[in-house]
Amino acid sequence: MKTLKSAILVILVTCVSTAAIAGNGSGKVTQIGSVQGGIVIFSTPTHTGSPVCASIPTDWAVNTGTAEGKAIYAMLLTAVNADRAVAVNGNNACDAWGDRETATQVWLQ
Repeated sequence: MKTLKSAILVILVTCVSTAAIAGNGSGKVTQIGSVQGGIVIFSTPTHTGSPVCASIPTDWAVNTGTAEGKAIYAMLLTAVNADRAVAVNGNNACDAWGDRETATQVWLQ
């Protein structure tokens, strides 16, 4: 039982730590474009806590081949058309596009 509790604690700390160090950004979308494979690249004025793989400091990537990616893309287009700012959270990885953090949440501000 003690081993199980220890294992659960390690998993929780790892999950919380990973979420805590993922990137976040905000502001009006300054660029948005589509590249191969249904990947959308966009920029925000700020992007802090980005992973080492993210060599373009203000950019994000979204895979529009997923339901989550389609929803994020729709939110980005809404923000651009309404001239509104967004808040973005990432996953601390560059799995959608090799040198940009993958956005996992976008909030219209």
